[in-house]
Amino acid sequence: MKTLLAAVLVLLSLSVQAEDTELTKEQKLEALHLEGCQLNGLLAVEYMKMRQGGVAMSELTEFMSDSLNKALIIGAYKKPVWRAKTNKEAAISEYGSEAMLSCLESK
Repeated sequence: MKTLLAAVLVLLSLSVQAEDTELTKEQKLEALHLEGCQLNGLLAVEYMKMRQGGVAMSELTEFMSDSLNKALIIGAYKKPVWRAKTNKEAAISEYGSEAMLSCLESK
């Protein structure tokens, strides 16, 4: 849980810092969209780590207050739990990539 909160705080602190003269409004929006998609991927990774680690879904209900977190948690818990460490790691990585890709394609 601490890792999840740290990931969120780090990404939020990395917001676009450029002056108006350096980036157009469209470029700023694109950068913000990319950062949001990176956050989606990081959140997905954290939720899948919990899933693969055997954390009960009921322990994550406090994070389901918004539609994004709810969707990522439900998506993670629809996936199987693997026994082998390499399979767990692959599932975690793949789920993070899927979440980021889905976000990027949504624009």
